[in-house]
Amino acid sequence: MEIIYYIYRIKTCVNASKTDYNTVH
Repeated sequence: MEIIYYIYRIKTCVNASKTDYNTVH
């Protein structure tokens, strides 16, 4: 399911942004 993968990506970005926002972008 692409939607599941998309949600997973969002959660990963949110978690990563808390520690290192510049690395994600």
